Amino acid sequence: MSLNSILCVLSMFAAISLKAMASGPDCSVKLNTRAAKFVDEVVKASNAKTLEAIKSSKESDLIQFHHDYGLWIRNKWLRSGKSSQQIVEAVTGDKKSDLDSASQRTIEHVWCRMKKDSA
Repeated sequence: MSLNSILCVLSMFAAISLKAMASGPDCSVKLNTRAAKFVDEVVKASNAKTLEAIKSSKESDLIQFHHDYGLWIRNKWLRSGKSSQQIVEAVTGDKKSDLDSASQRTIEHVWCRMKKDSA
């Protein structure tokens, strides 16, 4: 892979990350039933150390979880079967969202849940 290809890929990830960060979580918005159940499932399957790290993070730092925790979310749920597109839409509120955006939104929803549960 050439240096130009690598830089192109890195730029793409940066653009996705910036897009996801641009409209951060609004924790006052009530999730629809499908999204709430999905976030519950993700929280239950997540390890305590990761959840604690997310909970103690500032909103602006949530992007740091995109490449490990987000990848786990994408691979475990969002790439797995017929209902994955329905989950993507439920979590993002957008029929045209991609898996990266959906996993980042899920991380944000988990963060909101952790903050709410500790209040």
